[in-house]
Amino acid sequence: MVQANPDAADGGDFQDIIEGGDPMLDGEEEGEDFAISNYGAGNEDDDHFDNVVGCLQEIILDPEFDTMQKKFSAENCMQFEATEENKLVYTTIFNSYQGTIEAHINQKLEDSIAGFSMERFIGLLDTRKDQIEEQIYDLLLSFSDFESFKEMMLFARAHLVATTPKPVSSKAAALGLKSGAELAAERAQAAAASSGADGEVVGIVG
Repeated sequence: MVQANPDAADGGDFQDIIEGGDPMLDGEEEGEDFAISNYGAGNEDDDHFDNVVGCLQEIILDPEFDTMQKKFSAENCMQFEATEENKLVYTTIFNSYQGTIEAHINQKLEDSIAGFSMERFIGLLDTRKDQIEEQIYDLLLSFSDFESFKEMMLFARAHLVATTPKPVSSKAAALGLKSGAELAAERAQAAAASSGADGEVVGIVG
């Protein structure tokens, strides 16, 4: 896009280019060169944004990062409760999260992209939220927005509770009762044995 000279009071130069023709715009080759040059300048931010997003995807998929994030969540999520009250320990954990997970991502990006600035990337992200995966956006939001961080920790807590086998109480153990995990294992073994027996019968009949 050709911009007018702000120092020209009557805009004469700009009008001459539009009406009379500028030598730069005359001829197919010159016009193409001008368009390409302008396109490259206008998309520098887009290229930088795409580069950062690509690096973020690689970082998130890295087993090292996955292990780090899961370890942090497992060690701290049980401190959080689904209430409006925010305990003082929440702030301590949030600061620790920024100092470990966010610092790790920042370092990886700085190692991969010369002159990387998280501030610049966040500024670009503000107008490109629809160009980034939800998982990456939520992760970035958790670094600066405490409520997003708390929601993430509550989700981690719910997942941990749901996937952790519940121990058998002393009273249940005294009565000879088994845990849910033990009962499930026994059912699986019984089903496998039954399937094997049916196969043997079919073989004999056949």
